Amino acid sequence: MSITRFIVRFAKLCALYLMRTLGMFSLGRYLNRNALVIICYHGISIRDEHRFLPALFVSAKTFAKRMRYLAKYHNVLGLEVALKEDESLRHKAVITFDDGFYNFGLQAVPIMKYYGFPATVYLSTYYVEHQLPIPYLMASYLIKRRLSKEKKENRSSLKSDSRLKYFLEEIKELTSQQKDVALRKLTHELGVSYDEISESRMFHLLNPLEVRAYALEGFDFQLHTHRHRNVVDNLESIAAELMENKERIIELTGKEPKHFAYPSGRWNKQAWLQLQKSGVISAVTMDAGLNYADADHLCLRRIFDSESNWQVEFEWITCGIKENIYSVVAQFRHLLGVKK
Repeated sequence: MSITRFIVRFAKLCALYLMRTLGMFSLGRYLNRNALVIICYHGISIRDEHRFLPALFVSAKTFAKRMRYLAKYHNVLGLEVALKEDESLRHKAVITFDDGFYNFGLQAVPIMKYYGFPATVYLSTYYVEHQLPIPYLMASYLIKRRLSKEKKENRSSLKSDSRLKYFLEEIKELTSQQKDVALRKLTHELGVSYDEISESRMFHLLNPLEVRAYALEGFDFQLHTHRHRNVVDNLESIAAELMENKERIIELTGKEPKHFAYPSGRWNKQAWLQLQKSGVISAVTMDAGLNYADADHLCLRRIFDSESNWQVEFEWITCGIKENIYSVVAQFRHLLGVKK
């Protein structure tokens, strides 16, 4: 991190701590007591995934801290209940997980059970059936870990971005089994044991038996397409993807999924008709923010949490005061006739 970025980051954190001390976060929770907060996670680290992939993995310690905060200030509800217009329910929050990683059960479930929290898992079912590590994630983790080690040793034989791009281009048109062969070659090149990483299931999704077990325990499994294909680039095939995804989830859980998470967060209104034809009644994006009474259920916003967020930043974005401040500023600009 450059000195300039460090100073900006330090100043931001100081400002947030001051605002929290002055009660502005409490004010935000009060002003947004009728809003719905949907929080998005992907994985909870089994080892040190959060160090090298902080955007997608949080540590169990961080996750526990977040749940402790939610237990104190929010009513954590299941998605179906939270989407109902019930004025008696205030401070509503929903916890969601994308993809359905094995670490959901290993790391997140015990913490959520402690607080009695439900959760919705938007499940991509292809790698549930094919129990192989997700190639992109495992490759990205190993390359970044190797680069970090070389920096500590004051040597550099590997360029992270270029090596990862080369690997992704190499596996682009391959089958899942062929991708796994390429991944094995990469681990050999990096001097890492493929079997050790694979057996830890750091980058595996839940298997069918685990999905069934967690569904029986009350955790909610919903649509994320069978092969994690975004709707923007795959509009023509999205109907088949959703149908395959739905059939697999029904087989695994005995329940028909009716809620959807846009893979990679990419969405547009062109996909809505197809989603509705597939029986989808709500869809979550990666657009940041809270959801108010007028929110369209096919483009619900979420709070994307990551290991990069300090606790005070998590509280800042979930209390909604940021949106309140921006709303007031926008109204003043409108009154003054100031254009954006």
